[in-house]
Amino acid sequence: MAASKSSFEFQADRETHKKGRIMNRHSLLFSLLAFATIATPAQAQCPANPLSAMLRYPTWTFNIQGMPTDGGRGDTNRFAIAGQFTPSIGTDRGGNPVGVLTINATSVINGSTTRLENDLGRYQINADCTGGTLIMNLSSYPMQYDFWFTADGIYIVSIREGRPATGSATLGLNGCPAGVNPLSLLSGAYALKLQYIGVVFSTTVTPTHGMAGRFVPSIGTDRAGNSVGLLAITATSNFTIAHSVTRQEKDAGGYQINGDCSGGTLTFNLSSRPLRYQFYFRLGPGGTLGLDIINTSDVAIYGTADVAVTPACPVNPLTSLAGPWVFNVQTINKDLNDANWTAAGRFVASAGADRGLLNINATSLFTNANGRSQSVTRLENDFGGFQINSDCTGGTLIMNLSSFPMQYDFWFYNNNQSIYFVSITPGRGATGS
Repeated sequence: MAASKSSFEFQADRETHKKGRIMNRHSLLFSLLAFATIATPAQAQCPANPLSAMLRYPTWTFNIQGMPTDGGRGDTNRFAIAGQFTPSIGTDRGGNPVGVLTINATSVINGSTTRLENDLGRYQINADCTGGTLIMNLSSYPMQYDFWFTADGIYIVSIREGRPATGSATLGLNGCPAGVNPLSLLSGAYALKLQYIGVVFSTTVTPTHGMAGRFVPSIGTDRAGNSVGLLAITATSNFTIAHSVTRQEKDAGGYQINGDCSGGTLTFNLSSRPLRYQFYFRLGPGGTLGLDIINTSDVAIYGTADVAVTPACPVNPLTSLAGPWVFNVQTINKDLNDANWTAAGRFVASAGADRGLLNINATSLFTNANGRSQSVTRLENDFGGFQINSDCTGGTLIMNLSSFPMQYDFWFYNNNQSIYFVSITPGRGATGS
């Protein structure tokens, strides 16, 4: 059987699709977004005014991450940003049409956080309408990007020398729905994946932090009887500087929704590493609302969360993962003076009587410190195993690749068609999907 639903997304870190069932559940939230035009696979023809190609969505949610350029000599381009922009068509002094961006964003730049910054920018569309250029004139970190249209958004790359960065954008939530408690916009269950662009210390040791897990939001009341957002969290985290792994940690947290319902804040009161995040709503798989997430605590942690409705456990829970999957995994962003590893491939999961089996084919790249040497292992065939948690929300992957054996905790999302995972191998921080 061909894994026809399996596909890579930009930066190869967004999601993995499982062959088989097509998700056909359209949530109530999707109906709130029905005013927006659903994207076609590409901008096939230019409209009369090419600038209107960007108006396919009234509001875009974006996330962009920089790549450290210092080689261990200082904090340079440690940059992550998430936010929203609204495109419109204006005119210049000569009366010519120009593309205008109204931007709201939260960013972490070299250890400094700027929350909910409002500013303006510009955009241009290429002559063939396949993409264009974004100019984000944020006071905290002005940037320019080239972009290309996709079936449901755009892929983005920096065109500022010395500031490499990549990202994506798609439909964002535009305004609060009438008659709905904004706290109810975050409902059900979510799987998430977060990773951290490390900070260089004087010892040149670069700590990295990755996390994957699941949270369930609910609405409670405070002592005054006001509605408050609550989170029940389960997560696994890998903090490489101490070779520390915390698995399946259960704790509580809270959330708030912005006044304009563009997003809000998440508070994770995890004993291993309590943190607070800003998030922005985006259109997720099957019309649900996903989240683009960025930390607000002066370290560049970024990630995504998607709806994770888990069906009842099958008679044999191992069948939850059965079938072919395409995967990608990366060591958590490090400097050039650190060893780095990345892999992509395919595994076929099968359910035995008492254990799950993986048949793996993968290509991996390993570079040592300072990139002085590198090793590529292509189309490696090997075996592994897997387990499913008792509640069938996720499980554990064991990938016995001869080139780089690893183990991961994972969580299902997208109606069990996709997974987010994080390494549970001490000293080998990595996240994937």
